Amino acid sequence: MHNIDFIRKNPTEFDNFMKIRGENSYSSTILNIDKVKRNTQTILQNLLADKNKLSKEIGILKSKNKDASELLNKVEKINNETSALKELEKVKGDELLAILNKLPNIISSSTPIGTNEQIMFFIEIQVVSQNLNFYQKNILKLGKI
Repeated sequence: MHNIDFIRKNPTEFDNFMKIRGENSYSSTILNIDKVKRNTQTILQNLLADKNKLSKEIGILKSKNKDASELLNKVEKINNETSALKELEKVKGDELLAILNKLPNIISSSTPIGTNEQIMFFIEIQVVSQNLNFYQKNILKLGKI
């Protein structure tokens, strides 16, 4: 799976990697979904902080035997908003995950580039022979010692 931080910092480079793999540009789509998800998380955290403050105030009012119905209504409203925002966050998270999971991996810079075996660049590995100061056993005889 792809690192969303890399895509945020290098959207053009990410799109170039995807083009090498034969995919369309996805960074703008990914970043838009991620932005909505992150904004939703921020709003959700602020609402939960407000709810905590209201809950403390409700506790103080109830301990003094005062009416807290107005604050209870606010908490109920926040509960409704948070459930909708949690659903939106989940939908955007699933949408982002679906896109990232379907994209191919970014290839290493040392990987040969091509569309099939006939036009691939091949890396030739040269083996350097060395003079060894010991007798080397035949590999076929190793199992028959």
